[in-house]
Amino acid sequence: MDEPILLVTTRDWVECVKRNLDRVDIYQFPKPRKRKPLAKPGSIAIIIAHNPSESRGNWSIIGEFKVTNVRYVSREEYEELKRSGRVCEPPLPKYGNGGEVAVIEFEDLRIYPREVKLSELCDVKKAGASKPLCEWKITGEMRVDEQLVEGIRRKVYAGTGEHRVGGDLAEKIAELEKRLSFIESLLGLSGSTEMFQTHECIERMLLELGKALGFRTYTADQSRKCGDVKLEKFADLAQSDLPLPEKLKYIDVIWHGQDVYYLFEVVLESDMEKALLRFVKASELNARYYIVSDDKESFDKAINSKVFERVRDRTSFISLNELKRDYYITKLWRTNIDKLKLPYLS
Repeated sequence: MDEPILLVTTRDWVECVKRNLDRVDIYQFPKPRKRKPLAKPGSIAIIIAHNPSESRGNWSIIGEFKVTNVRYVSREEYEELKRSGRVCEPPLPKYGNGGEVAVIEFEDLRIYPREVKLSELCDVKKAGASKPLCEWKITGEMRVDEQLVEGIRRKVYAGTGEHRVGGDLAEKIAELEKRLSFIESLLGLSGSTEMFQTHECIERMLLELGKALGFRTYTADQSRKCGDVKLEKFADLAQSDLPLPEKLKYIDVIWHGQDVYYLFEVVLESDMEKALLRFVKASELNARYYIVSDDKESFDKAINSKVFERVRDRTSFISLNELKRDYYITKLWRTNIDKLKLPYLS
């Protein structure tokens, strides 16, 4: 990639961008300049946010974007850009030399999953540099290098199961995402990938998957929504239909078919042991139990406790990626098999 930069802005600007992610694609330099901006088309800009009252160590890395163009615009053009909603204006002087203002046009704006303070970056350096980032005197715009950018990303994504990659790999991932979007459009699922990160939407996937496989389905709270759709649309079992209604009523999702029950608990930020205890309470049932989560470490630790001995051999772990894969494959299979009108899938 072209030489990356650090870009210092205000928290007001960041909050404005968060409210208008779908429209804002221009960054205005917040003070008059005599030199050209350091950013170039193709550069990655790492965004640092601060409040005037904050110490420098509390300035935070909050996101990044890819520069597509750098130019000067007139007052009139800038005001038109502002009216269109493409600019979040910083609370500082608007116009540079000669009544013009330098702007960066950008794409691929990403707000990081967590903020990282400069004080946390004392082990992140440029190649060949003697001082780490936490000791730099940072001005409005500074050149950095790929080593420093990757060091920041490692800090940002540590413990999240994600990592932002660059270069050719990023292009390959973008191509895969396009292919996935095409498959989703065939299945009537366009735009749904990010939506399926919520607890309710993971339940929806489980309910749709169960129905596609020919089971009757139940969810604990049918009034919850995934997007604009209530989960009741995908559930045809009521609490009164369950064999142990008081013990099963709080289970996230249940499938039923031929006297066998399949119980699912979705664990995102909730308590793993609490989810497993619901299975223990229903252990007399002829059932299989599943934890849907990305926290395999907590699952392995909890399931080996003596408390869960009664359900240990009947309980399995499903990662979110595995669930998504099974969901898409099953939806595609069901779309093609429906033409046969199989009675057990009616």
